[in-house]
Amino acid sequence: MTDINKPVNLNEMIKSIIMRIKLIRCIELKAIVTLSLVLINSGNLLIGSNLFIRDNNDLSADTILRYNHYPTGKLYVYYSKDQTNQSSPAVIFFFGGGWNSGSPKQFESQASYLNKYGVTVVLADYRTQKNAGTTPKEALMDAKSAMRYLKQHAMSIHVDPDKILAGGGSAGGHLAAATAFCHQINNPEDDLNVSSIPKALILFNPVIDNGPHGYGFDRVKDYYRDFSPIHNIKKDAPPAIFFLGSEDNIVLLETALKFKKKMEHVGSRCDLLLYPGQKHGFFNAKFEEFFEKTMSATVVFLKSLGYIKSVSYTHLTLPTKRIV
Repeated sequence: MTDINKPVNLNEMIKSIIMRIKLIRCIELKAIVTLSLVLINSGNLLIGSNLFIRDNNDLSADTILRYNHYPTGKLYVYYSKDQTNQSSPAVIFFFGGGWNSGSPKQFESQASYLNKYGVTVVLADYRTQKNAGTTPKEALMDAKSAMRYLKQHAMSIHVDPDKILAGGGSAGGHLAAATAFCHQINNPEDDLNVSSIPKALILFNPVIDNGPHGYGFDRVKDYYRDFSPIHNIKKDAPPAIFFLGSEDNIVLLETALKFKKKMEHVGSRCDLLLYPGQKHGFFNAKFEEFFEKTMSATVVFLKSLGYIKSVSYTHLTLPTKRIV
C-alpha cells in the first residue's frame, strides 16, 4: 500500500517515466520488426521502392515480390526509367537451364533494355532439380503461379494486368509458352479463376516440343501431352515472336516451322526469326551483336502490338532473316 503522506521524489518519478517510455518504444520496435518479417515470409509485402535490392541471386531490382512459400518463389521487378503511377505493360521472363538449374539473372540485360521503352520487366525464379530437387512439372506449376500472382498484384506495382506478356529462353521459353497453352498442370493452391495466359510471347530458342521426338521426353513422358506447348496450341493463342539460330542442335528449324504452322492454323500470329550460323543460346547478353539484334526485333514486335507507343527505328538492328 502506498503512503500518500510520504514525500514524492520528483527526480525518481521522472526517471521512472523515462524508463517506461523507452520500454514501450522497444516493445513497439520489436513488434514492427516481427510484423515485417511475417509479411515478407508470407509473400504479401513489396520489398523496396525505387531502391536496388540484392539477395542470394545477386540481382539488382527495384522491387521483390514473393509469389509462393518456396525459397525460390520470388519475382524481381525492374521499372522503366520514366515509370509513373500510370499502369504500364510488363514482361515476365523465365530463365533457361533444362529445368535443372539457372538464374533469373540471365535476363537482367533484357530488363534494362526494355525499361528504356516504358516496359516494366519481371524476372521470375522457380524450382529446378538443382535448387529444390524437383521435376519439370513443378517448374511449370511455379511459372503459372508466378503469372497468376503478377496479374493479381499488378496494380500495386503500376502494371496493367491486361498488358502482361511472357518470355524466356530454352526451358524458360518452354515455361513462357506453357503458361499460354498447357492448361492441365497447375499448383493445387492456385486460384484457377485467374488465367495464366499472357497477352503475347517472346520466345528465345524455346524447347516447345516435349513429345517422343522432342526435348526432355524421358523426364516428362508420363505427362508430356499436358506439358508440351506444341501439342496444346488452340484457337485464340497469344501472338508470339520466335528467335532461333540456324545451327541450334536442341531446337530444330523443323520444330520451329511446325510451331509456326500450328499457330497460324488456329488464326494466331507467329513471327519466326532465323539467325544464320548461330547456336543455342546465341541471344544472351554476352553475345552483344545478337543480343542487340534480338532485342531490337522484340521492340519492333511490341510496337506492332501497341505495347510500345513510339520507337525511333534508326538505331534498331533488324533481323537478318524473317521466315514468312
